[in-house]
Amino acid sequence: MNITLNRNRRIKILVRGHSNIGDVCYDLALIQPLKRHFPQSHITFLSHSKSSELAEGYPGVDKVMIFKRKGQHRFFNNIQLTLQLNRERFDLSIGLVKSFRHRFSFILHDWNIAKMLKQELRNKQIHPLDIYAKFLEKKNVHFETSSYTFSRQDADQYCDRIFKKYGLDPKAPLVGILPFSAWRHKDWETEKWNEFAVRLKKDFNLQTIAFGKIAETSLLKSLSPIIISEINQTTLKQAIALTSRCRIFVGPDSSLLHYASCLHTDTIGLYGPTSANYMYPYFHRENIVHAKIKNNDRCCGAGQFECPRSLYNAPCLSMKKIGVDEVVLQVEKILTKAGDLTHRDI
Repeated sequence: MNITLNRNRRIKILVRGHSNIGDVCYDLALIQPLKRHFPQSHITFLSHSKSSELAEGYPGVDKVMIFKRKGQHRFFNNIQLTLQLNRERFDLSIGLVKSFRHRFSFILHDWNIAKMLKQELRNKQIHPLDIYAKFLEKKNVHFETSSYTFSRQDADQYCDRIFKKYGLDPKAPLVGILPFSAWRHKDWETEKWNEFAVRLKKDFNLQTIAFGKIAETSLLKSLSPIIISEINQTTLKQAIALTSRCRIFVGPDSSLLHYASCLHTDTIGLYGPTSANYMYPYFHRENIVHAKIKNNDRCCGAGQFECPRSLYNAPCLSMKKIGVDEVVLQVEKILTKAGDLTHRDI
């Protein structure tokens, strides 16, 4: 029996999101369109603990539930979560990830992206945000990707404290950088970040601030003193807040790169081992700097070739092909286009 959802009554919606931080950035794009389509809805976002912080307090998310993927008690954790989902008595489940868990939950309506857009997901040539827009349109839920923007989480007070801490003018333009990502293979060489910061100060009088997380704290000593470092000093929400106050953000394919783009901070992505055909900073695809590499240098996500280096202990060979001049030129283009530079400044 086909029972339709009543838009005018209170319904409980479960959105089954991803676990990776960068993916959750785009997962949350569905929340506001769903709220507009179902104005009386109560929306629960299901995600991993490492990403749940982003959904907490996000406009339109009424509740956050957490699942654990790994650990010795994984089986029992899944049973416990399934029982909890059943107690919630959801009217609609929206699956953005492949999972068997929902099959054991008694939810009448299931919108499953894997079933509806199998071909788009398999090809990986369409950005997730465009896939989600197409997904919602098939269910008559209107969504314009151009209107999506990630919440700043009301973090102005935190940013003001950081500016005061380093004696920075609150109106001074900053360039945010991510020297160390979660996957070292995607990182640019530290020496190039140092040279880049010097060039920004010399050519454009721009101050550089670095943030992110890194376990190998010894690498922090390799950063130039000219770079303000908030690495390992911020929460994820605080790092996103700082990103929103930057004039430009530069980084490898990482979660912060995607958040910067969705915050409409001018974003420059450095791509080597991963492909920019699918997961690129959505609003700034034209600013991507690609590694100029030959087929026999390509590796992992960028091609079908075996990588000659460790995947985790050092930057990828292809990232070494990106020169400082290329990235500085991209900064100059952004500033010129915005009218922030004159011929006298260059």
